[in-house]
Amino acid sequence: MFIRNGLRILASILIFSIFLYPFDVRIAGQDSTSQAELEVILEKSAEYCHRLSTVLLDFVCTERIHEEIIGPDEPSMAIRRFPAPSDVPDSQDKAKFDLWMTKIDLWTKSFFDEKKNRNNEFAYDYQLIRKKNTILERRTLIEKNGKKKNDKRALLKTRFAHKNIVYGPIALLSKTAQNQHHYKILNRDLLDGDMTYVVEAVPKNDSSLDHLYGKIWIRESDNAILKIEWNEESVEGYEPLKKLAKEGQLTLEIALSTEYTHEKKGIRFPSEHSLIESYYSLPAPIEKILGRKYFKLDGISGKKFLKSKKVVEYTDYKFFSVETQVTSVKEKKW
Repeated sequence: MFIRNGLRILASILIFSIFLYPFDVRIAGQDSTSQAELEVILEKSAEYCHRLSTVLLDFVCTERIHEEIIGPDEPSMAIRRFPAPSDVPDSQDKAKFDLWMTKIDLWTKSFFDEKKNRNNEFAYDYQLIRKKNTILERRTLIEKNGKKKNDKRALLKTRFAHKNIVYGPIALLSKTAQNQHHYKILNRDLLDGDMTYVVEAVPKNDSSLDHLYGKIWIRESDNAILKIEWNEESVEGYEPLKKLAKEGQLTLEIALSTEYTHEKKGIRFPSEHSLIESYYSLPAPIEKILGRKYFKLDGISGKKFLKSKKVVEYTDYKFFSVETQVTSVKEKKW
């Protein structure tokens, strides 16, 4: 299916650099006090990302993935064609309107067919090795749905893939990244006992980015990155899914976040990465039309459909070395 082959969610392409570029940060909607505060936050966050980008990360951990997928990857091909919203039949023409509603009903039931649910649990021995300007991710599948495995150099077999999550902060807050984004302090928030700044990063209009962006929780005490909520529109493959949803008169919602709670010598490592793919029915102005006399999808209007949910947990970290790299690393996209 196109989802497995086409979507690569996080940071198969992430940017990191140890070069010190001059700041060119434009801050929209901030007063002078907030702007000065934000500039300090960004400067310290860039220093944190510099440390992250120059540290030799050599560790293993357990990567456990819980995944639930409801229905097939795509609805039945026999019911894929629908009229455009502007061509919705007049609700007073009962025969045509009922036929149109029946097609939507069949499409929705096909795409969210609970009889075709897939629930999987994978456990991997996950290893990340960085030497000079090379990053290697290695996975050995050790368990699948309760059965022991020993599949070396295993590939992810989930609906959505993920890669190089540990380097997520660098794509948003490194010196290089700060030349490509606008920033804004949204608020201060208490997260797991730590006071944080919640900062939003939005790409500049003239920037061509190949990574995710969103909101970052930055710890006040040392500017460590504790959490990132990624903007759904920045997810690779969002537009094809949005188009697919439109065929069924649905609205797509993707909630994607990463938490960094494991800490070693001031560097935060991923603890959880989650993605929830949901759909809402039925978007305005269609919902208003379907609320009339011939509305037939009882209990469907305004309902939220869960399509897939993936939770990745990282535990049992074992570090072989966490040292500062001395040699220079050229800028490279991952």
